[in-house]
Amino acid sequence: MRLSVTGDTAEIDYSVDPGRRGNGYGRQIISLLRDKVCAEYQYIRKLVARVKPENERSSSCFVLNGFNEVYRQYEMAVK
Repeated sequence: MRLSVTGDTAEIDYSVDPGRRGNGYGRQIISLLRDKVCAEYQYIRKLVARVKPENERSSSCFVLNGFNEVYRQYEMAVK
């Protein structure tokens, strides 16, 4: 798990071992990290995360922890 801070915003990045996925660890990781940030990093005002659209489980973990989807990013590879 990683927390990258820029100003008053922190970006969450985490991964659960493929053999351990589907057991609620992602939701717990996000919850624990959110609580730690609130308790120890009062200058952080916003937590953000980038989740691939096909990763519905991860999206669900963030929503269940009070996060809102703000926007989607669209990309196209060009030559």
